[in-house]
Amino acid sequence: MKSFWQGKKVFITGPATFLGSWLCLTLQELGAQVSGFNESAVTTAKSPNLFELANIGAKGNFTWGSFQDVESVKAALHYSEAEILIHCQDLESKSPLSSFISSVASTGALLEALRETATVRAAVVLSSDKVYARHQGVITEDMPVAAGGVSSTAKLVSELMALSYKQNFFSPSKFNKHKVALATARLGSAIGGGDFSEGSLLFQACEHFAQGRPFTLKKPHSMRSWIHVLDQVNGVLLLAEGLIDKGPKLDDTYNIVSSETAAVSDVASKLASLWGAGVSIVSDPSNHSNLSHHPVLDASRMLEALAWKPHWGLEQSLSKAVRWYQAHYAGQTLVTELCQRDIQSFLENLK
Repeated sequence: MKSFWQGKKVFITGPATFLGSWLCLTLQELGAQVSGFNESAVTTAKSPNLFELANIGAKGNFTWGSFQDVESVKAALHYSEAEILIHCQDLESKSPLSSFISSVASTGALLEALRETATVRAAVVLSSDKVYARHQGVITEDMPVAAGGVSSTAKLVSELMALSYKQNFFSPSKFNKHKVALATARLGSAIGGGDFSEGSLLFQACEHFAQGRPFTLKKPHSMRSWIHVLDQVNGVLLLAEGLIDKGPKLDDTYNIVSSETAAVSDVASKLASLWGAGVSIVSDPSNHSNLSHHPVLDASRMLEALAWKPHWGLEQSLSKAVRWYQAHYAGQTLVTELCQRDIQSFLENLK
């Protein structure tokens, strides 16, 4: 990976999101030149924030503004001279209407900028694993999509916009003319250090553990798939690399997900065991019978086309995350060093 990414110019939207921050950190570790555009009114208000804690902005050229200012987005992308574009979105903690407006504005501005840039050769638009219609069994990329939660539906709108632009302006049949390869990737929630969102099970549990407070599980029997954020990063980067190497030969859409599932209660128990003595977990009795099953997605298309699969299993992912939060709350290690330690360990595991 390092030989490919060394010196590559990469433009990331939403660099201050959890995934966006880890993408930036990994790319910087690989020697890429990273720049990006982030919505001023969204992530800057969140504290703590991995982008700021790891001082990511000091090693790149990042613009903060509004995606509704299309000319600013175009100027930032043009100035970056990026060869690869990765579109993340931060739609958390927004009203339904603002989520849809943000999704359409950010994706639309980026796609319009893509039409005018002379440097971008590969574009990856990130979507959600929750865009599929209800289905019993394993879900592949060719199965029907449908409206669902606000955030996932807003990302589906973004994905459909990207595929529409691909069909109309970046058609594989005319690749020799426009020379832009575009694909979308469907991802679920990831685990790892540096996630400070309200919906993060790991962050909430580790924060309670660090403060010596009991942690209450709201949906203990909920079954979910679990993947480390660096496995997601690896998948996204392999997809971008594949678009550069194979151009229009890749499919439109890829699932970048893990098939490893476990109940929230089992994961919480493992977290407590990894943290050590003096922590406690309780279940909310009002939600005790609330069974929730997240869809199981098939990622064999990524394996067959790009040889991608998760490298860190659930236990190793949880262990890495707990070590990250323990060191962070102890205040003895810089966040940048904590992230670099995990990235270097992950890259070594790929060899």
